[in-house]
Formats: sequence, C-alpha cells, structure tokens
Amino acid sequence: CLSTALEFFEKYPKKIFAIPNYNRRVELYDENYRLIDFIRSSSAQKLEITLQDIFHWNAKCGYGTGSFHKRRIIDEGIRWDETLYVFDDWDFYLQIGNKYPDGFMHIPYVLFEYLQKYGMDGKCSNVTYQDWEKGFEAIYQKHKDDPLMKGQTWYPRLVKKYKKLQEELDAGKTPPPVYKYFPQYAKKLLSLE
Repeated sequence: CLSTALEFFEKYPKKIFAIPNYNRRVELYDENYRLIDFIRSSSAQKLEITLQDIFHWNAKCGYGTGSFHKRRIIDEGIRWDETLYVFDDWDFYLQIGNKYPDGFMHIPYVLFEYLQKYGMDGKCSNVTYQDWEKGFEAIYQKHKDDPLMKGQTWYPRLVKKYKKLQEELDAGKTPPPVYKYFPQYAKKLLSLE
C-alpha cells in the first residue's frame, strides 16, 4: 500500500493528495457482538476519479481510510472539522481540493480493505438518518460556493431523502440505518414484512 502510494507521488511530484481504490467488507453483529452476516464488495470506483467526482458525490471513496496527503497539508493548517459528526473525512478532502485543485491524484489500484461493523457500539451502528441529513446539509452549506461544487446534483436531493427516511423510521415504517446493508434481518426483527 505505502510503496504503491510512494511510487505514484514520486512519479507525479506536484500532486498533494491521493485516494486509491479499495475493497469493502460490511459486517452485522447481534446484541451479544456475535457476527451474524457479512458482505464483501469491490470498489465501485471508476478507473479514473477526478476531484470533481469527489465534490459531486460521484466517487464513493474511503476518504479518510487509505487516503494519502503530503505533510504540508497539516503544516498549512488544514484539519478535520471536529464539529462534523459525519462526513468529516469528505470535508477534509474538499478543503484540500479547494486549496489545491490541481493537486489531486487517483490511484487506480485496490490498496486496502475498508471494514464497517454494524450492530456494535461504533459510529456505523449509531448514526441516524437525521445525522446523514444534517451531514449533507452541513457539507453543502460549508462548500456551496466552492468552484468545484458547481453543477452538483446531490443537494438538496440527499437531504430530502434522509429527512424522509428519518420520518419513516419515527413512524415505524422503515428499519434503522444499522440494517442498511442487511434488510433481511430488519424485516425479521422489526416485523416489516
């Protein structure tokens, strides 16, 4: 992983930050923290990802996991926004992209496996639809005037989508987000059939 990233940075020395492809494993655990099920998926990324894809939510990247940037980013004061409950990794790369629009590099190789555990006590299990709604709203409000955000189509569509899902959850009409990738268990546990 590191040697491949270093090779790319040496080949393209003017690049400041990079995101590689990845594989993902999503796991579901029961209340006793026993693994119930899992799914594996290859990175659904394109052969070439542009910085515009990241601004437009067209590249599902593990932004924080497995991403690379030069130290100067930190030295220049670009930081993760700790006020954001979700999408803090996405925001970090939007900040870098604003400062260095020509500094992005996509590494079209799978360099890591992204593991998400649902049903435990981490953020994946505890995030709500409302958290996602607020997260998309916060990202848009913070970056709506960024040049690379021009032409995006995810806002307000995704804000409305997650607001509606939260309303449906509150009304008992849809399962909680912990079952996003495992709807068959939500139907059994919540009698939604």
